[in-house]
Amino acid sequence: SKDQLQRWQQIGDITSVPQVRLFGGNGTQTSTRYLQKADFVRLRNLSVGYTLPADVTQKFFVNKLRIYFTGVNLLTFTNYEGWDPEATADFNSNNSLRAGIDFYSAPPSKTYTLGINIDF
Repeated sequence: SKDQLQRWQQIGDITSVPQVRLFGGNGTQTSTRYLQKADFVRLRNLSVGYTLPADVTQKFFVNKLRIYFTGVNLLTFTNYEGWDPEATADFNSNNSLRAGIDFYSAPPSKTYTLGINIDF
C-alpha cells in the first residue's frame, strides 16, 4: 500500500511504518497495526432469467426457451482497505491468530455465466 513509501529505511528515520522485509519478524508477526473495521455488504449471488412465451418459441419449433444470467461475488461495499473483508491467510493455517489476515490470500473470484436452455 502507499503507506510503505513512509517506511523505515535507515537509522535516524522517524516513522510508524516498519521496514519492508518479509522475514526476520517484520511482516510475519500478528499485530494490531493494520487492524481495521471490516464490515461489508456483498452481492454474493444473483440469478436472473427469462422464459420466452410459448407463442414466440413455437414459431421456431421450440417448446421452451429460457435465457439466464448468473453472477457470483459481483459487488462488495466496504471501507476495508485490503483485498477482501472476509480474508483468511493462506499460510500457517493451523494458527488461529491468522484468521482475518489477508497476507498471501487472494480475493474471491467474480464469476459471470450467461446461458440458454432450449427444449425441443
